[in-house]
Amino acid sequence: MALLQLQPPSAFSISADPHTVSKRWTEWATTLKRFLAASGISDDAQKQEILLYTAGKEVADIFKEISQTRLATDQPEQQTLDSLIAALTQHFQGRDNVVFTRYQFRQCTQLDGEGIDSWYNRLCNAAEACQFGELRQSLIRDQIVACCRSESLRKRLLNVPNISLPEALQLARTNEAASQQAAIMERSAAGPAEEVHAARDKRPTRRPPASPADKCLRCGEPGHRTCNRAQGKRCSNCGKLHHLAKACLSGRARINMAEPEPEEPAVAHLAEAVFSSLDPSRTSATFKAVINGANVPVLIDSGASCNVLSQRTLHLTGAPERALQPTHTRVYPLGAARPLTPAGQITLHTKINGNSERVRFIVIREDCITILGRETSTQMGMLRVGPQAETALTAGLTPTVNDLHLPQDLRLSSIMKEFSDRFQGIGCIKGVSVSIQLKEEAVPVCHPPSRVPVHLRTAVEKELKGQLAAGILERVTGPSAWSSRMVVVPKASPGEIRITQDLRDVNKYVIPEKQPIPTFEEVTDEMAGSTYFSELDVAKAFHQIEVSEESRQLLTFSTPLGLLRLKRLCMGFTSASEILQRVMTSILSGLRGVRWVHDDIIIFASTIKEHNERLRNCLDRLRQHNVTLNPRKCRIATQQADFLAMRLSAAGIQPTEEKLEAVADFKRPENATEVRSFLGLVTFVARFIPNLADKARPLRELTKKNVKWSWGPQQASAFQTIKQSIAHSTTLAFFNKNCETRLIVDASPTGLGAILAQVQPGGLTRPIAYASRSLSDTEQRYSQTEREALAVKFGCLKFHHYLSGCPKFKVITDHKPLVSLLSPGSRPPPRIERMALRLQDLHFEVIYQPGADNPADVLSRQPRPTPPKNEGEDLDTAYIAMTAQAAAPNSISLDTIKVAAAGDKAIQAAVSGLRSHRWQLDSHDTRSLHGLRHELSQHDGLLLKGHQIVVPAILRYRCLQLAHQGHLGVQKTLARLQTKVWWPSMRASVENFVNSCLSCKACTNTAELKAAPLQPTELPQGPWLELGLDFLGPIRGHMLLVCTDYFSRFPLVQTMSGSTAAAPVIRTLRQWFSTFGQPVKITTDNGPPFSSAEFNAFLRSQGVHHHRTTPLHPQANGLVERCNRGLNKAIRAAILEGSDWQAALDDYLAAYRRTPHAATGMAPADLLFGRQLNDTIPSLRHSRPVDARRQTVRGHDSRAKERMKAFADSKRGATDHQITVGDLVLRRLTNRSKTDPFFEASPWTVTEVRGNTLQLQRACQRCSRHTTHVKRVSQAADEWPGDPGERDSGQDSRPDEPTGPPEPTGNQDVPLANRPHPRQAKETPKRYEEDDRRKALDI
Repeated sequence: MALLQLQPPSAFSISADPHTVSKRWTEWATTLKRFLAASGISDDAQKQEILLYTAGKEVADIFKEISQTRLATDQPEQQTLDSLIAALTQHFQGRDNVVFTRYQFRQCTQLDGEGIDSWYNRLCNAAEACQFGELRQSLIRDQIVACCRSESLRKRLLNVPNISLPEALQLARTNEAASQQAAIMERSAAGPAEEVHAARDKRPTRRPPASPADKCLRCGEPGHRTCNRAQGKRCSNCGKLHHLAKACLSGRARINMAEPEPEEPAVAHLAEAVFSSLDPSRTSATFKAVINGANVPVLIDSGASCNVLSQRTLHLTGAPERALQPTHTRVYPLGAARPLTPAGQITLHTKINGNSERVRFIVIREDCITILGRETSTQMGMLRVGPQAETALTAGLTPTVNDLHLPQDLRLSSIMKEFSDRFQGIGCIKGVSVSIQLKEEAVPVCHPPSRVPVHLRTAVEKELKGQLAAGILERVTGPSAWSSRMVVVPKASPGEIRITQDLRDVNKYVIPEKQPIPTFEEVTDEMAGSTYFSELDVAKAFHQIEVSEESRQLLTFSTPLGLLRLKRLCMGFTSASEILQRVMTSILSGLRGVRWVHDDIIIFASTIKEHNERLRNCLDRLRQHNVTLNPRKCRIATQQADFLAMRLSAAGIQPTEEKLEAVADFKRPENATEVRSFLGLVTFVARFIPNLADKARPLRELTKKNVKWSWGPQQASAFQTIKQSIAHSTTLAFFNKNCETRLIVDASPTGLGAILAQVQPGGLTRPIAYASRSLSDTEQRYSQTEREALAVKFGCLKFHHYLSGCPKFKVITDHKPLVSLLSPGSRPPPRIERMALRLQDLHFEVIYQPGADNPADVLSRQPRPTPPKNEGEDLDTAYIAMTAQAAAPNSISLDTIKVAAAGDKAIQAAVSGLRSHRWQLDSHDTRSLHGLRHELSQHDGLLLKGHQIVVPAILRYRCLQLAHQGHLGVQKTLARLQTKVWWPSMRASVENFVNSCLSCKACTNTAELKAAPLQPTELPQGPWLELGLDFLGPIRGHMLLVCTDYFSRFPLVQTMSGSTAAAPVIRTLRQWFSTFGQPVKITTDNGPPFSSAEFNAFLRSQGVHHHRTTPLHPQANGLVERCNRGLNKAIRAAILEGSDWQAALDDYLAAYRRTPHAATGMAPADLLFGRQLNDTIPSLRHSRPVDARRQTVRGHDSRAKERMKAFADSKRGATDHQITVGDLVLRRLTNRSKTDPFFEASPWTVTEVRGNTLQLQRACQRCSRHTTHVKRVSQAADEWPGDPGERDSGQDSRPDEPTGPPEPTGNQDVPLANRPHPRQAKETPKRYEEDDRRKALDI
């Protein structure tokens, strides 16, 4: 019976690992058989019952199902243990998945500290169900090579080609043994370190011997627990002594230990504390987590220094137990003296709260709830240690008043929680759709797309897609008559941008909406006695108002994503403020103690209860209309509120400090000029200061001539008294919306000043508020025009709460160029454009007023300090940098342009002139830049004209090369340059550069002349003195030799067999000479028979002068060519009719010779023979003599040729050529194919000019061509036009030479040059020199 006391196998779990159930069942059945054999049980029926009992209810139910299906074949008494196991094995094998088991095999990697034999056994077990067959050993070998922990072992295994599995195992065992032996030798050399161990938990423990998996707590090497190798060394990870970073334990969660931890690790066992109860029934702080694909409840424990998982929960997750790694960590529950029993440690994929991490759990054998420790809970966002940081939702929403005595629903905390949705996102106001009305004279304007810099393109597309997703924008699917420019403005945060639209063209034609804005008195009358205030800021208020469908086309703009249009209102729209005022006033109407005042909701009340009630009512009204707020700008339940430069509090209404701070910060004048400036402001408010003349007398004395500067107590007292009078409430007026508003601005080299004033009903102008600030170092380098524009922007933004919604106010400036630069439709320089876009929602007119009458002058000369963070300057600078980056040619960096600009005299003179207003007009480029000075700006060493970079002289040739890539024409090359760069006389530079391009010249069909003027041949003195010869054909295998008498126009034709040799021609001429006599001159082309020596010798022998026409110019022998055209027509007609073409030719000649010619008025035969030839047409007299006077014939011929010349020259647009000796020309290419150029690429030199005939030479070649067959080219690439005397301007300087503003000249009254007329500005173009090209290429 003692044998029966053996412990049977545990129950078989089918759900523990469903993917390996077949394999686990086989192992379990084998264990059961061993148990039965060891227990001495031989009865087969008893064995079956023990199997069913021991395996558990799940297996017993499966056996019951199997038995019911097999009743027809198997009897219960015939059932054996083996057949039962076989039936269950067959059942479980149906669940095997080869793909998954092979996946598990590939995941079977060597664990930390695992021996090679242990890993090999796991690989063999994993491969059993994979059905590898003959590949089993090779795949196990591959897994050992690929997944072993030792890199050195892997290299050794790979060094053996086609290593077998036994060889790999032997090599791995050898490597493992060598590592263990080396560790033992190191430990022996280190000394008796085992004696220094002390129990960390102060309890005696029996230390097991070190295994190969153990790692040293000091050096981190395996095979021993501790050594003296790190004695005296400091850890680079935590900074502590006596251990290395490889063995550092600071990365583990050891904050809450059960007992104090010494600085140095002294034992091999780590103690981890779990400060929560492990009772699985306590689920008060549990959350659902997904661990290894299974839903598991977990407890968040801020006191636990590790993560705990029970062995039972591990089975539920489906993780195999063989994946457990050994651990020596001891886990103590709260208040316990004994540690829990660890089964090992395992890393599992855990997902909670949307975060996924691979978490290391300590698996314990006891049953407990799963615990996430402090470190893991914090990493996964489930636990926060310490107070919560202020977020965008809580900023400004934390009131400081005490309302705990109020009911719960009226407390501010409850109200904020109830209406928390009003402080998130951007809403869309319900039931509101805005229509935009245009004036009748409105003309649609469609701007071309704006270029987006490459480095901002991703951010622009992201922002546009975000606004599309938010419903602020929509795509344009049809045609659009309006299209505005998109302006991209980088924000201070890297990678963030703001997209705005330039709606100035639309605003010009919009019918403005009139909406009454309450005055200061109307608002403050209701606030009397209020002690609690709240300011609510609507989040992107304009974007919460929808635009009607028919009006959205006006808000279309071009983007990299195509045409988009706004579905919501935007800031740059002219009537946006009035529309917002109307909509919000309507929404908040009827609410007591709630007012919409200048873009903010003001809530005021006398008690906290009343305030909270009104706040709740306001938020509820906003929820009804779907209006959301910006929590960062809201202020709840404060004791005071500021608006319109006045402060509201329980004490009443007082002016804010900023309203008077500009006057209060006036510094004592240091010279007479500053005194005059200060008295200019005093004069502006003189009517409102009693006894001003007496108070200011000590100061006026200092401004007189020949008065020595002396600042004493009398002057100081007068100065302080006047300052107090200026800032006194009787001097400053309240803002009245019904009065004309004026903004007076001025800029000095060091500061900005602005005065907001209004014309009172009596006609007097009274100030409302003063403002000033100093310029930053960057702003002081602005040009004067940019500083003056900055003053306009500063004043408008400073008093925006007064000016927003104003129908139209006046901006008074003493800088006249701003009148045009800030007008609608202008294209100012980029920095000024950026400022204008910021102010496009305001309606103002810029008025010029001389500086002597500007009272803001003193504010700009004595400015207040610049704010520590000047966001406007940063944005303007970023915008200019973006513009410069976009304008720079891609192959020329900005740094290269800056270096070249530093050595360019003209650019440096322009930069200096912009800063100092003193220009040295001693070069053509400087004079051209001075004429455009109001369009220029400078940034970081670059000179800009609008959005274009002014290119230094040394880089212009390179820019021309880049722009002419692809061999564009003059206009397109110029247009390509104008998108990015500019320099004086750039059009002339482009024209000269393109005209000098040989490839362009050769590939265009246009010659130097479209047509030369007609040159009629003079009528000879008599018949048969001058003849013209030419060949016509081939015609049916024959050639026709045609001869025409230049006097009588009498034609002769000789038919020749296909040959055009000289002999047949000479033979024909002999016959004609024998009949009609020898002529004086014969004109031919340059054909082979006429150019032969034999032909020329024959004519010399006959005393005939031979004249050959210009090659390829048959018009020079026009009489014969005209005769050929008539002959050709007659022959074609005969062939078309099917008759004898030679007979038809004779008929044509007979008719032509007898017909009077249009030029001479007589028939050719009459002039040649002096008589009329008989004809088939009846006649009274035959062979009648003709009375032909040569003078009459000559007159007829001369008049006919004059008419012909006038008509031909007019029709063909003939002009005289301008080619001279020495010019380079391209010769027209003959016999070209479609892909050949029209002209030869190699130029010829003109050596002689005879009328329209040119003698050309190239090397040893010579030829003759008509002017219509050549094209003139420049001898070298041109440089930019400029003053010949300033040829080297901007090129002799070196980038490393110091440059600076020019010294002022003795005569400060040098007249300023006006901008020259474009034709007057053109000067003789210069030529590019080889040295110029080399310098450009070097840069």
